[in-house]
Amino acid sequence: MTDAITDGPLLLPAFQWSQLLQLNRPIPRIVDTCIHGKIERKVRIRPDKVAVTGYGPVRSPSSPPV
Repeated sequence: MTDAITDGPLLLPAFQWSQLLQLNRPIPRIVDTCIHGKIERKVRIRPDKVAVTGYGPVRSPSSPPV
């Protein structure tokens, strides 16, 4: 048996592959956008708020340059 995506051999027996496919249904819709665009949109809407958080220092668009 081969996988239609890679045209290579499956690493799982067909029954397990079928189970995995069923567990991952419904397939989510494709979103044709980039995370950068989403962040930029949030910044335009609320420029005084934090745009992105992480493990580093908190920054907002109004923060002075580093």
